Amino acid sequence: MRLWPLLLIPLLGGCVSTIDGARGFPPFYEEIHFEAPDGSQRFRWTVGPLLSREEGENFSETRILWPFILHRKEEDIERSWLLPIYHDLTYRHRDGRIDRDGFILPFYFYGEDPVEGDYELFFPIGGTLKGIFGKDRIDITLFPLYTRLVDRDQVSTHWFFPFYNRSDGPLIQGSRLWPLWSNYRGFTVDGRPRFEHTSILWPFYHRQRNRLDSDNPEEVWWLWPLYGEVKSEDRIERSILWPLWTEEKSGDSRRWSLFPFTFAHDGDEWVQYDFWPLYGHKKRAHVSRTFVLWPLVGWETISAGSREVESRWLIPLYHHIRSTELESGKVDAMTRFWPLWRWRSRADGSRSLTILDLSPIIDEKGFEQSYQRTYQIARWHGHKEGGWAFELLWGLLSAEKNQHGTGFSLLGGLISTEPADDSAGGDRRWRLLYIPLTK
Repeated sequence: MRLWPLLLIPLLGGCVSTIDGARGFPPFYEEIHFEAPDGSQRFRWTVGPLLSREEGENFSETRILWPFILHRKEEDIERSWLLPIYHDLTYRHRDGRIDRDGFILPFYFYGEDPVEGDYELFFPIGGTLKGIFGKDRIDITLFPLYTRLVDRDQVSTHWFFPFYNRSDGPLIQGSRLWPLWSNYRGFTVDGRPRFEHTSILWPFYHRQRNRLDSDNPEEVWWLWPLYGEVKSEDRIERSILWPLWTEEKSGDSRRWSLFPFTFAHDGDEWVQYDFWPLYGHKKRAHVSRTFVLWPLVGWETISAGSREVESRWLIPLYHHIRSTELESGKVDAMTRFWPLWRWRSRADGSRSLTILDLSPIIDEKGFEQSYQRTYQIARWHGHKEGGWAFELLWGLLSAEKNQHGTGFSLLGGLISTEPADDSAGGDRRWRLLYIPLTK
């Protein structure tokens, strides 16, 4: 006996209404009206995991095979991408100026700005970048032949990058002929020396003098990889056959490492012992972390401000997160047994259970929004005001209990009862083939 025609009944006779208010023919098509985190009303429709469209006041977003294709438009920002080759970002300033930056990797970069000016770069032939990569302006000609970087009054010029460089400006002055020799000096805004870096036959010999404008300057020198030393008034660090052995002393604390297997730190504010990958433990003022057979088994507690977050995991099967507001004692918690189910309880008293949780990562706004409805075969929600709702096979069977009573729907409403006020003796309302049988 073939049962697949039964799946077409909701499509032919009406739409399935899911427990979160979505309607359609899940997991192939759904649409839902909902409230966004900012309180505005939005409408979203999805076509399986392939395509989704979300609209609201001053907002629209289209996703195709998330995360590969996206177009999002908000009040001041418009963004598009086609990963990994294309990205375009347009920003509207408060004064009405339009600032636009984009690229088509690896050859073409472009931008528009009424203050900085427009720019284009055809890499590696030549062109200009403005206001990106932390620089005011970058000029390129036949890269790596010539590159010029400008950051305010600071100018750095490269010929045959990375071999020759010269930097001129009020903050950094110096040059290099890599790898033979380099010398750079840094200055404060009022002209006092801030650092001096010198290397000969990089990386074999390197010397630094840092924090020259402070009461605690630092001396660094390396004869790589044999020996290196970092020394200041309150700290000394040594390395032998880097990265094999390093040690550091600072006040009453001591740290040492035998790479890559052992790391230890002992002090009043920080204790850590790692014997990687077998076992590790770290304890600081607001952080406690332990692992066994890294990264498979671990537990961690982090306190930040008014919130404490505890995590436990056994990769890939088990993951538990508990977030507590320290003042009110309210708790958000999530327990996941991958790939079977996920349980979540929220501070407002609501709860949810999902059967089949195939998402490789916990990402409610990204991967899960686009793909989770494809594989969720059952869902249960416990409402904060009491009652519950249950859904099986994308709404082909659903049931609900609220203050008015209980009800269920089979095959998208082919057979259904609507919740009636049982406590007041109300009659249960039945439907068969979508036709009401009771008033």
